[in-house]
Amino acid sequence: MNPIVKLLANQTDDVVCCRMNRDKIHTTIIAVDTAFKTKTMDDYSVFAVWGRSVKAVYLMDVYRAKLEYPDLLAKAKELYRIWNPIRMLVEDKASGQSLVQDLRRLLIPVIAVAADIDRYRRVSAVTGIMESGVCYFPESAPWFNDFLDEHIAFPNGEHDDQVDTTSIALAYFKASMAGGSGGKINSEKKEEGSKWRDR
Repeated sequence: MNPIVKLLANQTDDVVCCRMNRDKIHTTIIAVDTAFKTKTMDDYSVFAVWGRSVKAVYLMDVYRAKLEYPDLLAKAKELYRIWNPIRMLVEDKASGQSLVQDLRRLLIPVIAVAADIDRYRRVSAVTGIMESGVCYFPESAPWFNDFLDEHIAFPNGEHDDQVDTTSIALAYFKASMAGGSGGKINSEKKEEGSKWRDR
């Protein structure tokens, strides 16, 4: 069975209250999956904003579009200003590599996440947190139906960019909940001389 089906069972508008009452959220991250190109049949670029409270994680916002690189960078800076995440987690592929470099130049805390295993294995690796009942989603959000449809169709759907951001974010929170060092992702790409920290 697609492990994401159980994850999406916890649809709830409680996240709307959490978004308005930011005191409940003690950690905010933005997971980013970038496309190779912006042609019609290529994948989208996706920014997914996730928050963590003491007992749960929440998907708070999703931005999905086909963007040329200057617009991709501008959107990353805009969302960083709006949400003030402790980290942006960017898949280290395609335009994501340039995005990581440019965000670091701007002193925005960013992690390059290596896509070193296939998508289904990455999703399977976070099955435990998916099935634990701690993930919540705003089912009335205008983007939620597309998000839901893509996850249910995985791994046989036309697009999987939003699925990628989900596996990136939940891997981060899984490590954090297990007492890892700041929620470090196992597939994080290490670069010598890079010194990012939580604020």
